[in-house]
Amino acid sequence: MLSILQGIPSDQLTAMGCQLLSLMSGVLFYHVFHTKYSSTNTRHLISLTIGLTVAILCYKTSFIHLLLLCLLSYTVLLYVPVGFRGWLTFALCFGHVLLVHLDSYVNHYMEFRVEISNSLMVLASKVSYTAFSLDDNFKRSKLTPNQVKYKLTATPTFFEYFSYCFCFLGILFGPCYHFSEYMSFIRGDQYKEKWPAVSSTCYNYHFSVSY
Repeated sequence: MLSILQGIPSDQLTAMGCQLLSLMSGVLFYHVFHTKYSSTNTRHLISLTIGLTVAILCYKTSFIHLLLLCLLSYTVLLYVPVGFRGWLTFALCFGHVLLVHLDSYVNHYMEFRVEISNSLMVLASKVSYTAFSLDDNFKRSKLTPNQVKYKLTATPTFFEYFSYCFCFLGILFGPCYHFSEYMSFIRGDQYKEKWPAVSSTCYNYHFSVSY
């Protein structure tokens, strides 16, 4: 009824509501499930639950595309030899996204609607990041600073990987981030960082300039 009154298609209204829910969940996550009060497993679970809820509400049955890509990419991490996981995951993601885009082009050309390809491209980037980051740990050649920063020394557990893929932070429209960044967020590393100490000389200089 609201979508009819406002002239907004129901799928777009649902997407806006889900995005708003994700934003509000960030406040809840900080105040209620802060690392002071919650374990990492609890934060994983809450992040996953909110993300799944948002994705299912927004995409309904199309959500199966996200679930399928997550399961297939994790299977690659477990059973494909080192050195091939990154490129195979990338090829798998590229093929899946291509098929979804072709289906949208053939069956829904010039229709302005909310569809799964947005979230699928974000997820494809995330799982590709993870696969390449794992392979980087076994490379003998010199790594770039970014590769060193984001490389993974162990395969994530299914629970960690699943919660990373469906974390409410960017599940609908991004942004994309590395697995190591997600784990840092879950552990609460950002709360442990402190501002560098300001010397009295710097403080006095700032005070004198300001006043």
